[in-house]
Amino acid sequence: MTAALWLTTKAPYRGRFTKPRDWNDDGSPVSKFETDEGNPRLDRVPAIGYDGTDIRRMYPIKEKRYIDLLRHDGHVIHYPMTTSAAAIVEEDTSYQQDRLRKAQHFGWFEWPNDCPVLQAAIGPTRGGLRPQQLKAPCNRRQAETKEEKAAEAAAFRNWRGAATPPGEAWWGRQCSAGSFGGAHGPCIHAIAERAERQRLNKAKHEKREKDFKSEAVLAQEAQTAALTKLAERIGDTVAVQAEAKK
Repeated sequence: MTAALWLTTKAPYRGRFTKPRDWNDDGSPVSKFETDEGNPRLDRVPAIGYDGTDIRRMYPIKEKRYIDLLRHDGHVIHYPMTTSAAAIVEEDTSYQQDRLRKAQHFGWFEWPNDCPVLQAAIGPTRGGLRPQQLKAPCNRRQAETKEEKAAEAAAFRNWRGAATPPGEAWWGRQCSAGSFGGAHGPCIHAIAERAERQRLNKAKHEKREKDFKSEAVLAQEAQTAALTKLAERIGDTVAVQAEAKK
């Protein structure tokens, strides 16, 4: 029987939630999430349907209908792979392939299960990314100057508390399979890419806000100048009328 969507609850449906999972800049997992009020935080995730042949014995669909992606703006999102909550993943892959092509177009990659440098090495023709879509400098090429090499060594030492292997560079080098994703968490390239995308997105919004404020100030100055001229004209008119009455 085709899966059907049933919300088996007497209370109003308010969505599905899960415990959030994230990693610090050094690759270690974040274990405690709280709101500004100090309450435990939950992430809302896409709804799923219920399956079964007996309406009294419906059970939640087991397949996960979404993947986590790091977007071009540095935000990690839950990205649905099916059009309906009751649809089963892999049953009809046309929508899923469309969603993946959109993600590829914007330079999104799966978090934390993808290494962006590895995706760039795979290339767009095989479902990967274009090198130009990577924003972090360390993901696009190897360290060249002394300053870059020093930054590389310092970053690697901080990465999960590891010591820098002699002669090993990670700038521009793809991670080996099995060293990242899942319980391992994101690789160092993914962490760097998220940080750089967030920085660029913040700078873009700050510039937009600054430009908006500049336009508002100019508009206010123009309005003030217009009111000043109007007041001067009114003053001149009043003076002329007063002179005529004499």
